[in-house]
Amino acid sequence: MKPTTRWMQIVLLSLLCACGGGSDSTENNRSHQTIDLNSGIMQDSYPLTVILPEDYANQVMPLPVILVLDGRWHQERVADEVAATGTAAIVVGIGNDERREPDFVPPDFHGSLGLTDGLADDYVDMPRNEILPTLEQRYNINPEQRYIVGHSLGGLLVEYALLTDNPDDPDDPTFRGYFMSDSSNFSADYLQQLEANFYQHTTRLPVAIYCASATTGNNQIAQLVARQMEQHSYPELRMTIHSYETDHNGVMAPAVRDGMRFFFPPTL
Repeated sequence: MKPTTRWMQIVLLSLLCACGGGSDSTENNRSHQTIDLNSGIMQDSYPLTVILPEDYANQVMPLPVILVLDGRWHQERVADEVAATGTAAIVVGIGNDERREPDFVPPDFHGSLGLTDGLADDYVDMPRNEILPTLEQRYNINPEQRYIVGHSLGGLLVEYALLTDNPDDPDDPTFRGYFMSDSSNFSADYLQQLEANFYQHTTRLPVAIYCASATTGNNQIAQLVARQMEQHSYPELRMTIHSYETDHNGVMAPAVRDGMRFFFPPTL
């Protein structure tokens, strides 16, 4: 754990840098804004694309926020499906996906695809300590309704973010909802041990998890962590595991549709 004073310095630096850039546009009656986040943790720039719901200016209650990894590929679909449920939410795509490997890869992770030791420890600290504070300073966000979405290596990162969150304080999870699609869990022993350690220190888990896999994609290995968590029966955990009859690239469309309805039951 890094010293608190260092995190305070990093957060302040990121907030100051984020205020220095950005642009606005309107598409599909939704406002699109960009924030240039210069991460002190990652020592690189991560542009954030913020999609605000229709009629955002007239929203009185704080809104859910959804962080989408590989935002340029998946953010619009997430925003469309959330809107289809009748829920007003802020959907934020995280850029600089050219760095997804090593950013999304855990340390000491050795997978069958030749993935090297990665920077996931630092990357999961970026939402916790830089991205969310920046967003919550600018927008009307409910800190009790934070969600994160990832596919493939992004799904692996979502699982890692969950299993390395603060188990000693279950009342304050970083995210209340974790969406993982056909995760690239190519180091089974590593992830199983990580989940077992997490379980030993977790008394309850008041979060929702949607785990999707593709029958001709990663399928069983994508469900690995979720199935083990299912066996452990965490108190207060709400979880769905679903396998789709499609391939790795085709799974996100139906999974996002169903996953957003799992998190946000339709009100229309």
